[in-house]
Amino acid sequence: MIKYDRKYFLTIGQLGQSGFEISENEIEFTIKKTIKNDKKLNSMQIKIINLDTEYRNILSSKKNLVLIFKAGYKDDVTTIFEGKITKSSSKHTGIEYETNIEAVEGFLAARDSKVSKSFPAGTNALTIVNYLCSEFLKSENEMAMGSVYNSDILSSKIYRNGYSCCGLVRSELANILASVNMSFSIENNLLFVSANNKSTQMLGILLDYSSGLITAEKTKNDPVVLKEEKKPVDGVNFEAYLTGGIKILSMIKIDNEKDVNAAFKIVEVEHKGNYLSGDWLTKGFGVEVN
Repeated sequence: MIKYDRKYFLTIGQLGQSGFEISENEIEFTIKKTIKNDKKLNSMQIKIINLDTEYRNILSSKKNLVLIFKAGYKDDVTTIFEGKITKSSSKHTGIEYETNIEAVEGFLAARDSKVSKSFPAGTNALTIVNYLCSEFLKSENEMAMGSVYNSDILSSKIYRNGYSCCGLVRSELANILASVNMSFSIENNLLFVSANNKSTQMLGILLDYSSGLITAEKTKNDPVVLKEEKKPVDGVNFEAYLTGGIKILSMIKIDNEKDVNAAFKIVEVEHKGNYLSGDWLTKGFGVEVN
């Protein structure tokens, strides 16, 4: 099933100020997201053909620019990336101008947030995680707290001798979560915490051939997202026409009418496409969870 009437809207500007929006230029984009943002932040690369001179000047002269990218079909257009622009450049190629932009979710928080704090004996892990999350968000004005899923796991872990944090918040948060097989991730400027092998209440979708599924294959994998478990992970690799509702940590049911008919938690996803040619695609990996 090929989806027609595809649309996109790319907005760029400084936080809290009016920016510019494009929706007709030829573009080529790749968005990569993972559950393990302590290792690699979610990122977007986009190439724009013949961006107006005024907009190219904004990209080259202004700092602290953020972008919002929405894409989809007909009336089903959704935000699939929000982040800070970390690099941009334009060059003249023949009769066209080519502008390349790179953006990252949670860039300032990951780079700048630091902590030095001790917690008294008897403190549970949830208290520490909540504190670290609040510190993480202080460096990124456009970010907010999403949810802490499976918080009972954190509440039940007690540090009898207390606990000390010193260093980058990103690393300290990752360390304490890894000790209970959990991790944090950022999705469209919202910070989430989740157990690696547990489901979440994040609403998902049904992905089958009528809704855009192209392929789905069961796999026993050992992806970077779950290396703490040191064992193969049951999951599914899938490809579909661009589906913005497929987000990190969301639960989706996949039915390929053969050997895959179950719910999976999304731990890796990639959206990519070209405005004028080829299909817009979503590829990803989901794991079976309890």
